[in-house]
Amino acid sequence: MGDQYSATPSSEPASFDSVIEEYVDEEYRWLAAAVADLGSHVNSFLCSWPVTFLQFQGCFLVCLLAVGWTWASFNRRRQLNPIREKMARDLKRVNSAPKLGRKSSKVSAACYGPAVSVVLPVKGVHGRSLENWRTLLETNYASDVEWIFVTDSADDPAVPVIKALQKEMVEAAGEVYQVRQVVAAHSTACSQKIANQLAGMRMSNPRSKYVVFLDDDIQLHPDSLQVLVDVMEEDPEVLVGTGYPLDIPSPASSFATYCMMVYHLPLLVAFSHGRRSFNVWGGCMILPMEVMRENMFGIVGHLSEGGYSDDLIIASLCSAKGRKIACPGRALFVNHMDPQVTWRKYWNYLRRQLFVLYTYTSWHNCVVNTLLLYSHSYVSFAITLPFFTSVLHLAVALVQMVSPFGHICYHLTKEVLILPTVHQHSGPSGPLFSAPLCPMGASSALAYLGAVAMAGGAVRHMVRGCAEVCSAMSPSRPPVPAADIRWSKVMWALLVNNLLLPFCALVTGVSSRIEWAGVVYARTVNGRVNVVHRD
Repeated sequence: MGDQYSATPSSEPASFDSVIEEYVDEEYRWLAAAVADLGSHVNSFLCSWPVTFLQFQGCFLVCLLAVGWTWASFNRRRQLNPIREKMARDLKRVNSAPKLGRKSSKVSAACYGPAVSVVLPVKGVHGRSLENWRTLLETNYASDVEWIFVTDSADDPAVPVIKALQKEMVEAAGEVYQVRQVVAAHSTACSQKIANQLAGMRMSNPRSKYVVFLDDDIQLHPDSLQVLVDVMEEDPEVLVGTGYPLDIPSPASSFATYCMMVYHLPLLVAFSHGRRSFNVWGGCMILPMEVMRENMFGIVGHLSEGGYSDDLIIASLCSAKGRKIACPGRALFVNHMDPQVTWRKYWNYLRRQLFVLYTYTSWHNCVVNTLLLYSHSYVSFAITLPFFTSVLHLAVALVQMVSPFGHICYHLTKEVLILPTVHQHSGPSGPLFSAPLCPMGASSALAYLGAVAMAGGAVRHMVRGCAEVCSAMSPSRPPVPAADIRWSKVMWALLVNNLLLPFCALVTGVSSRIEWAGVVYARTVNGRVNVVHRD
């Protein structure tokens, strides 16, 4: 093949046989013919308008996500100066106050705010349970607080740990902070989490003005309760205050752990508006105790009669009744993830997140959840599919540039897959550069990949900003280890999670059952759930 590039290129397309004879040795001509045929079909596919539209659409959605993450980062970082100023004022006040000791200072402050009951549904323990629960001791809330841990049986592994925590809190805070352990009955007509929440609420202090429902795997900051109470006190139209988790994987975390982590990253944007939100996270909710005890808006009925997702039910009620949802910027809680998440556990987690969208307790709840399900599935596909066509664009362009078979594809089809693709032939006439005939497909592929790179930088900036805010709110604790996050894993996990999500939604829709913490729930025809099996 020493002289095949010496020919002067013609302005007319060469015939198949002449190109084969000119550029390829006889023993490789069958392969050249196959490559030429494949290149023609790939060219036609990648330059078609559906692929171009898919890539431009993906570019737009990824850019939108990047803008959302940048905006969320900006809103979260705005909290840093107020947090630091408050810390300075608190330090000055503490230094100038009489040295009464921890217990006495808590008692003397008990009249400053409304009483609060904090309910934590608990199922077993994990490596960080006691560490997370000890953060409750560090609260600076200036009034009566009680902590109600609710299990579904008296022999739950969490019970002895709760009793040890009770002893620690009594020694640390005396009579002001009360820690109680309540056993809820096994649920039959709603999720066990909701049954535990309602049981804890019914056993709460009659003087409590607010009830706070917390997941047991997050860490509170010293001012978290005060922040949540303040947003409720400021506006009587607020029905529920909420927050959101910041999932932090360890350096040794499995790839499945990262796939679980990235599910929350796009949703973090929806909880970063500042003071208001349209969404509720079930891991942190504060509601007026009066609303729960008097079953206003039928809230207890919606939850207890076939309810599965506490947050979506309450968010739907807020939307239907015209009540506000508060989400203060400082209501952000660190969740140190299990590093050994398996693919089976991840798949069950993803199914549980989507199962909630198939459940509902009212017509309004049904419409909202259905729209969320279909939009979530479509956007996930629309974001991930262009990745494969764009990478294929680059791969074929690379083959064209480095392989002699690329010249055959060019001569036979007169098409160029990506801009710029250069075919250079040395000869008396000098270099010849082919004119690109597929600029839209090429431009959309490059734009999509550029948007992905921009989104990677935006999500990294957002997570680091959120970590700074969490570290500032808990200065006595080690800084949040955001630097340990493997960002290459995050990007691949985003791709895998969004690729699997529509398939998982389909599987979840076909199956009417789901397993959650050892309990199997079945979805009924009216969107409610009941318990069919318990380990």
